[in-house]
Amino acid sequence: MPTKPLHIPALTGIRAFAALWVVLLHFRANTGIHEIINFDWLASRGFWGVDFFFVLSGFILTHTYWQSLTKANNWTSYKLFLIKRFARLYPLHLVTLALFAGLLGLGSIIGQSFVVPERCTVESLLPNLLMIHSWGVTDSLSWNYPSWSISAEWFAYLFVFALFVFRIAKKNSKLGIRLVIYSWLALCSYTALQGESIDTFTTFALPRIFTEFLGGCVLYRLAQDGFGRSLPRWSLPAVLLGILILSQLSRNFEFLLLPLIGLVIVTLYHGGGIGERIFSNRATVYLGEISYSMYLLHPFAQIAGDTILKNTLFKNTFLKDTSAIISITDSYLILGAELLAVIALAIVGYHLVEKPARRFIIDSYLRKTNLPLRPTNIQNETRGQLTRHS
Repeated sequence: MPTKPLHIPALTGIRAFAALWVVLLHFRANTGIHEIINFDWLASRGFWGVDFFFVLSGFILTHTYWQSLTKANNWTSYKLFLIKRFARLYPLHLVTLALFAGLLGLGSIIGQSFVVPERCTVESLLPNLLMIHSWGVTDSLSWNYPSWSISAEWFAYLFVFALFVFRIAKKNSKLGIRLVIYSWLALCSYTALQGESIDTFTTFALPRIFTEFLGGCVLYRLAQDGFGRSLPRWSLPAVLLGILILSQLSRNFEFLLLPLIGLVIVTLYHGGGIGERIFSNRATVYLGEISYSMYLLHPFAQIAGDTILKNTLFKNTFLKDTSAIISITDSYLILGAELLAVIALAIVGYHLVEKPARRFIIDSYLRKTNLPLRPTNIQNETRGQLTRHS
């Protein structure tokens, strides 16, 4: 089987849809949207976008680093991998944390609440700074609330990927498959018994990220062996439709989510068909490249939209029925404007924070350690061709 290039456009493009799914989940409760338009049928399971990111992250990082790390088999190579991933995650995470702190301070000065004070506590600040706030050390989502998944990703880079590269992958793929199946069934059984969904694993996300990230790693090795290569061209739209149908069903069927995500990813990996047209076009790929910024910065568009509307259109009203003030059309216009604001913020965050900070950190480390600079790998990192999210 011919070697795939590092950059697989369709796998970058689908990140945009995963990020926007999460955004829609959060924006359905926005001022001017809530109780006027109802798109719960689409957005209520938007947290599955994070699960897409987790599986995709394991898949792409295995595709990108597995061979080089297994050949090197030393701490120096893995440390370079961690530096690259830290450079990918931390700068924008730190900036959004500082922005939340600024909003908290501004709100206390002018007497207006921009953020939830109970989430922005001194006790939760250090775990956020260390990116360990989804490791079970906090009781609730804190500061920039979507960043819990970034903390989970960091755990996967530190421990899960090392386990796969240096232990599981060296033995046989059956061990990895069994680990993923057993842990996924245990996860789904627990949530079903509790009457919850997989979204309950946020402040303690380690079981979720372990299973899904490792699932992505194992899926890549299976794809290398030919899994999914012979799937028909119509399989991708069928699987995507299956995920949409699944989102309308009871939580008891959530155990089907991981296999369906795996089929989407492996189909896009092998290429061809409708996936190339939808997920590989230039606009979609660019949105995929800025999806990390979309994900981390969308709360600021939400805060701005709510603040503007509450201080203008809804300032002097106590009506519970907001439809008496604005129409359904107006509500959709508000939603569209806020989504465009998310994309605008993401463009700024990507080009002014993500790319330059990542390049600076990686280049500084390489110069400090006298390691050879590899332009192609650095270029691929800075272009955002590797996975985020999540």
